[in-house]
Amino acid sequence: MPALAQSVDAADRRTLLPITSAMAVVTDRFAGQIVAAEVQPGLPEDMADIIYAFRLLTERGDMLALRVDAVSGVILEVDGRGLVDARRRRAP
Repeated sequence: MPALAQSVDAADRRTLLPITSAMAVVTDRFAGQIVAAEVQPGLPEDMADIIYAFRLLTERGDMLALRVDAVSGVILEVDGRGLVDARRRRAP
Protein backbone atom coordinates (compact mmCIF):
# COMPACT_ATOMS: atom_id res chain seq x y z
CA MET A 1 0.00 0.00 0.00
CA PRO A 2 1.46 3.43 -0.92
CA ALA A 3 2.55 5.67 1.96
CA LEU A 4 -0.05 8.32 1.11
CA ALA A 5 -2.88 5.80 1.28
CA GLN A 6 -1.59 4.55 4.64
CA SER A 7 -1.56 8.07 6.11
CA VAL A 8 -5.11 8.72 4.86
CA ASP A 9 -6.29 5.44 6.41
CA ALA A 10 -4.61 6.36 9.71
CA ALA A 11 -6.31 9.79 9.69
CA ASP A 12 -9.70 8.15 9.12
CA ARG A 13 -9.18 5.93 12.18
CA ARG A 14 -8.62 8.85 14.53
CA THR A 15 -11.39 9.27 17.05
CA LEU A 16 -12.58 12.45 18.64
CA LEU A 17 -12.05 12.99 22.32
CA PRO A 18 -15.43 13.13 24.10
CA ILE A 19 -16.39 16.75 24.63
CA THR A 20 -16.71 16.11 28.36
CA SER A 21 -13.04 15.08 28.44
CA ALA A 22 -12.06 18.27 26.61
CA MET A 23 -14.12 20.26 29.11
CA ALA A 24 -12.22 18.57 31.94
CA VAL A 25 -8.91 19.61 30.33
CA VAL A 26 -10.13 23.23 30.30
CA THR A 27 -11.45 23.29 33.86
CA ASP A 28 -8.32 21.54 35.17
CA ARG A 29 -6.23 24.36 33.71
CA PHE A 30 -8.52 27.36 34.30
CA ALA A 31 -10.82 28.27 37.21
CA GLY A 32 -14.36 29.02 36.13
CA GLN A 33 -17.48 27.56 34.56
CA ILE A 34 -17.93 26.59 30.92
CA VAL A 35 -20.98 28.42 29.63
CA ALA A 36 -20.79 27.51 25.91
CA ALA A 37 -19.27 24.75 23.80
CA GLU A 38 -19.15 24.24 20.06
CA VAL A 39 -17.54 21.92 17.52
CA GLN A 40 -15.74 23.83 14.76
CA PRO A 41 -13.47 23.04 11.82
CA GLY A 42 -9.83 23.69 12.62
CA LEU A 43 -7.99 26.63 11.13
CA PRO A 44 -4.79 26.08 9.12
CA GLU A 45 -2.68 27.42 11.99
CA ASP A 46 -4.34 24.97 14.42
CA MET A 47 -2.92 21.98 12.54
CA ALA A 48 -6.10 20.17 13.62
CA ASP A 49 -9.09 19.15 11.51
CA ILE A 50 -11.68 19.59 14.24
CA ILE A 51 -11.58 21.69 17.40
CA TYR A 52 -13.82 22.29 20.39
CA ALA A 53 -14.45 25.97 21.12
CA PHE A 54 -15.39 26.88 24.69
CA ARG A 55 -16.44 30.01 26.55
CA LEU A 56 -15.43 29.99 30.20
CA LEU A 57 -16.81 32.42 32.77
CA THR A 58 -14.06 33.02 35.31
CA GLU A 59 -14.56 33.44 39.03
CA ARG A 60 -13.94 37.20 38.58
CA GLY A 61 -16.66 37.43 35.95
CA ASP A 62 -14.37 37.64 32.92
CA MET A 63 -15.02 35.60 29.77
CA LEU A 64 -12.32 33.45 28.19
CA ALA A 65 -12.46 31.89 24.73
CA LEU A 66 -10.60 28.59 24.40
CA ARG A 67 -9.88 26.32 21.43
CA VAL A 68 -9.02 22.66 22.09
CA ASP A 69 -7.87 20.04 19.57
CA ALA A 70 -10.77 17.57 19.43
CA VAL A 71 -8.46 14.59 18.86
CA SER A 72 -5.53 15.20 21.21
CA GLY A 73 -7.14 17.43 23.86
CA VAL A 74 -4.33 19.99 23.58
CA ILE A 75 -5.35 23.58 24.34
CA LEU A 76 -4.50 25.48 21.16
CA GLU A 77 -5.51 29.01 22.09
CA VAL A 78 -6.84 30.99 25.02
CA ASP A 79 -7.99 34.58 24.77
CA GLY A 80 -9.77 37.01 27.03
CA ARG A 81 -9.46 39.37 29.94
CA GLY A 82 -8.43 37.85 33.27
CA LEU A 83 -6.53 34.99 31.66
CA VAL A 84 -3.60 35.07 34.09
CA ASP A 85 -5.84 35.26 37.16
CA ALA A 86 -8.00 32.34 35.97
CA ARG A 87 -5.06 30.02 35.28
CA ARG A 88 -4.72 27.32 37.89
CA ARG A 89 -1.22 27.01 39.33
CA ARG A 90 0.41 23.65 38.98
CA ALA A 91 2.17 22.09 41.96
CA PRO A 92 5.98 22.19 41.63
